[in-house]
Amino acid sequence: MDHIIGVIIGFITFFIFPISEHIAKRLFSKELGNPELWFLPEFGFRLVIRNIPNETKLYDIKYQSKIIKIIPSTAYSSVSTIDETMLTETEEFFLFSGSDQVMLSFQLNNIENEIVFVHTDKLGKEKCSYPLSKIDNVICDYMANIDNKFHFDVKKGRRVNISKNDLKNYYDLISKNNNEQRLMLLNIQSVC
Repeated sequence: MDHIIGVIIGFITFFIFPISEHIAKRLFSKELGNPELWFLPEFGFRLVIRNIPNETKLYDIKYQSKIIKIIPSTAYSSVSTIDETMLTETEEFFLFSGSDQVMLSFQLNNIENEIVFVHTDKLGKEKCSYPLSKIDNVICDYMANIDNKFHFDVKKGRRVNISKNDLKNYYDLISKNNNEQRLMLLNIQSVC
């Protein structure tokens, strides 16, 4: 009988506890450190890791954003080629509660009847610009550790993919309603 009790305790210790710990960590962190896209009329669009409403901190944050242009296959190449233009690549130590981490700032302007993606700093000053015809996707990847009171820290990784059509829709939305607003991100992939 003692042997059976020992086996059951061993089973709980080595299998059930780690599984329940993993499930609890995932449930706890589900709503923390998620990406959001905001439009601020004075500055433009901001893609952020949202942490203003949370009472937790994130640390070891790494993120990058880039423009993707797909070059179609040709008679001399059977595969498409992906051309990447890096916009940002940064590491941050901490993101405390009550603040968001801006990963990408941009504006969408109409110049000579063409929508132009303008990469900006946080204050809306232009860094560089690209006609929408030269963009297929804007991608932002990030990884962060989420601190929690149980010291079961969780790593969160996401890829935000904003398509050319999404950018056109965002331009149309702000053309009709130029107020501060949160915009829907349609393609968010979980990495971990």
